[in-house]
Amino acid sequence: SPPNTVDYVFIAKAPENQEVKLNEEHTTFGWYSLDEIKELDSVPMLYECIELALNKMKEKSIYKK
Repeated sequence: SPPNTVDYVFIAKAPENQEVKLNEEHTTFGWYSLDEIKELDSVPMLYECIELALNKMKEKSIYKK
């Protein structure tokens, strides 16, 4: 990330072709698979954090792949 920026990561599941509307606080968005996340040059430990969150969601039956 450039200096003076903050990265926020959200886990979401949306219907295909879902329209995304960004407000003035956001500049970009992206939809990524776990395999694509592994390849991103982004937030440190991003893949590990998302994998941990998805595993917790699976334990609680919130997330089903």
